[in-house]
Amino acid sequence: MIQLNKKLDASRGYQWFVKAWGMFTTAPMMFVLWQLAFYGGSVLLSLVPFGFILQMILGFINSFGAWTVIHHFAKTKEFDWKKFLSPFDDRLGKIIVFAILAATPVFVGVFVSAVYIIAKMYSVISGMNFDPENPDFANILMETYSQLPIANILLSALFTLICIVISVVIQSFGSPLIVLTTATPLEAAKLSLKAFFSNLGAIFIAILTIIGIGIAVILTFGMGAVVASPLIILAQYIAFMEILGGKNTFTNPTPHQNTQLAANANQSDNPFQNHVNNADPTDPTKL
Repeated sequence: MIQLNKKLDASRGYQWFVKAWGMFTTAPMMFVLWQLAFYGGSVLLSLVPFGFILQMILGFINSFGAWTVIHHFAKTKEFDWKKFLSPFDDRLGKIIVFAILAATPVFVGVFVSAVYIIAKMYSVISGMNFDPENPDFANILMETYSQLPIANILLSALFTLICIVISVVIQSFGSPLIVLTTATPLEAAKLSLKAFFSNLGAIFIAILTIIGIGIAVILTFGMGAVVASPLIILAQYIAFMEILGGKNTFTNPTPHQNTQLAANANQSDNPFQNHVNNADPTDPTKL
């Protein structure tokens, strides 16, 4: 049974990005090329008929395939593009089920909010006077919506936002759980929620760090996204390994890699081994 490894100190939220920067600087051009390929591919696909469907497929592959690429890189220091497709060899069904499960809160939030607003609008419309033979539906809807109490609008917006947050939380650790462990979709969703709420302090610090990175991206007119995006994903992977990884993750290293990992097991300045063993580095400047 997959379990949480431990509850982490809040300061780990920042250290995830310190470690992530160490991984990124090991092969910066490959990580930047990855983002350029993804963004460039998305733009090109938008130019072809039904390109939005191909964009969704590309995003789906990128979202789940990234975990095997990063996990392989953390162990071997090799960026293997073929690893983007490896999760779909034997667990495509689980990934699809999990994706639907993770998106369900959003659909529920939008549907419930829509029904709530429509019901409130109907109660307003029933008290309005208009010509039934020549109704101006556009004006009726606009006037109805403008007469809705602000509390109703805020309540529906808040409920939708909460549902979106739940969906994001499920995906945050659930995606690598589905790809890197034997967890079922439901197990992955439950464990992701538990991992998130058990480490709110570290998660909060991580969110503040992401906000800072976002500001830096804005200051670079978006160009910094090619660095920020992989950095955030790497930090997410490190957080996953510290909270849920270690003995829970499955790997199939070659005999040579097994020998190398065993030889480096006690080297605290090896950031990649640290990620697997959940050990804190003695010198963060070496990451």
